[in-house]
Amino acid sequence: MSTPSPAFWRSWARRRSAWLALLENDSRRLTNGNRGMADYIFYHLGFRYTNYDHTALDNTYGCALITRYPILSVRRYAIPSPLGEMACVIYDVLDVYSVVMHMYISRFSNTEHWVDGLLRSQFLR
Repeated sequence: MSTPSPAFWRSWARRRSAWLALLENDSRRLTNGNRGMADYIFYHLGFRYTNYDHTALDNTYGCALITRYPILSVRRYAIPSPLGEMACVIYDVLDVYSVVMHMYISRFSNTEHWVDGLLRSQFLR
């Protein structure tokens, strides 16, 4: 994993982003000590809360949420696909200044077949 440039960190400091969603972060592989880009960014940007799943072992590349706000609850799904690769979905509930915020993070594949899109949208309803 290459280290981002100092300009990248300055840009993040100026924006003061409150959350960041990562798709295809390929988290938790043995070759990188079961840590992924989510842990790297979590540490270097000072975010306090992180949630990521699914691993490459689950036949998907994973998705992650890194946030400055407390995560109240999490539901994780791996949606199977009859024609493509599995999709990961994380449903998070955040406490944003005492306001409950619901957030979906998903990755649906680069080569999605129309049947996959139909089945996944029905699953999320």
